[in-house]
Amino acid sequence: MTIARNPRIACVHLLDDFSGSAKVFSHALTELKAQGAELRILVGSAGESGFIRRDHAVDTFYYRFSEHRLLLLPLFAMAQLLEFFKVLGLCLFWRADIVYANTLLNPGALLAGRLCGRRVVVHAHEVGLGSKLLFRMVFALARLLAHRFICVSHFVREALRIDMSRAAVVYNSLPPAEWRKAQEIAASRGPESGPFVVFMASSLKWYKGVGAFLELARRAQTSSAGAARVPQFRLALNCSAAEWQAYADAHEVPASLQVHLRPADIYLHYRDASLVLNLSDPKGWIETFGMTLLEAMASGVPVVSPTVGGCVELFEHGDGGWRIPGGGLPDIEKLIGRLAGDPAQLLVSRERAVANARRFQPEIFASSLCAAVCGA
Repeated sequence: MTIARNPRIACVHLLDDFSGSAKVFSHALTELKAQGAELRILVGSAGESGFIRRDHAVDTFYYRFSEHRLLLLPLFAMAQLLEFFKVLGLCLFWRADIVYANTLLNPGALLAGRLCGRRVVVHAHEVGLGSKLLFRMVFALARLLAHRFICVSHFVREALRIDMSRAAVVYNSLPPAEWRKAQEIAASRGPESGPFVVFMASSLKWYKGVGAFLELARRAQTSSAGAARVPQFRLALNCSAAEWQAYADAHEVPASLQVHLRPADIYLHYRDASLVLNLSDPKGWIETFGMTLLEAMASGVPVVSPTVGGCVELFEHGDGGWRIPGGGLPDIEKLIGRLAGDPAQLLVSRERAVANARRFQPEIFASSLCAAVCGA
């Protein structure tokens, strides 16, 4: 299959929001444009905005997400039908060379591309969905229709059992402007003398570990009384004020916890953080990469990650970060106490976090991504 030097690429994403997969795709689109590709971008119409619509001009097709299983499949099927005809038009009339679909949730686009004899590429971020039946269906279709898979980690490729001849592992990175901001924060860090700030950014899904984070904050209120550096807990959530209020009404939220909803600049929080946590529960969600961990490490903040998934590929245990199960709160408490009381160890951990983050810098992502999308 021969691809034009400056290819036309039909780029498709179903649900544009402020999640990691949408952020990575937006970055990928920017890099493809920089390499001379001509893009037409399609996203589902659900929601008012997201990383993709914030950064790029897009066309939309009707899509609404529903938590109700009886509505989920009909809405998804309708979106795929609309997506199929949109991509079919781009292949036949705009003469797209490549169909590039983000996540496995775009079988309509894959089918249109394959029927038109175009190169079909899937950027795989997930190894499962809330609906196991839906996941089996969309993955079976992707395996049948895609020429190439881009996997965000070796964990994803191995979990999906995709042969290396059809898969490229392209680790996520930060957009260049964010990378520069993170590196500036890391370079400006001096000895910590203020409060020891424990920070986490996540959604309100139960498996993201918000409950565990609240429990850590509650314990710290009593266990650290009289300590030289009392830990402070800060939480950034990708949810609305109404969603947080409903959650807070149903849970015991420590008065000392600082909560920030959809902060405009997450790096202001990394700048102040001493330690960043990811407390995802693998019973509900296995992290396939861990973007917040990379953002923190690039900003010179050591991290705590789960013990399974793609996040373990970011660092070795004890080398700028620690792998501790989300339910291992006593071990995390001990780590917080140790780092808060040992500035020398904290400094070394910060330096190692930055060194590990450099393996994921934007230039590496750009070259690998463009080769995987446009290559043979």
